[in-house]
Amino acid sequence: MKKLGAVAARKTAYENVVSYLNLTIKFRIQTVANANQPDAISIIQSCLFKVKTYNSPVKTNLAVYSTQLASEVKIVANAKAMALSAGKEDLPLQSAFYMQSTDGMNWQPIEGTLGAKATIKIAGFPIGVTLYFRVMGNFSKKRRSAWFYSGPVTVK
Repeated sequence: MKKLGAVAARKTAYENVVSYLNLTIKFRIQTVANANQPDAISIIQSCLFKVKTYNSPVKTNLAVYSTQLASEVKIVANAKAMALSAGKEDLPLQSAFYMQSTDGMNWQPIEGTLGAKATIKIAGFPIGVTLYFRVMGNFSKKRRSAWFYSGPVTVK
């Protein structure tokens, strides 16, 4: 193997130090940004780095939509995420337990929703009322998912 000259050795050492510092600085900035989620973008940009954006759609764990019919909502639970929170990705959903609340604190079961459905439609809510929803998936007697919550939804 050919021995490097002094200039080549110095250049290689310099590139190694710069590479190490870049990785260390990026890691530190990412750590601070992760710890301060609301200010993450401004933290990254203030360090003269660009924020990566991903074009793939992010599937929420629990989404609630107003339908075309008045006083009806459609609730869509991410069955794969429920299975992951229960311990395995490929578990079949045996049943899902849906609940509703007007304040996000006091929960009541939603009549007629117990079943192996990740998507349900519910009608009959008063128009203009704000509701919260949550769902838990059952995969066996011993495996249940965590509760997944929706944000506040105003019935139209």
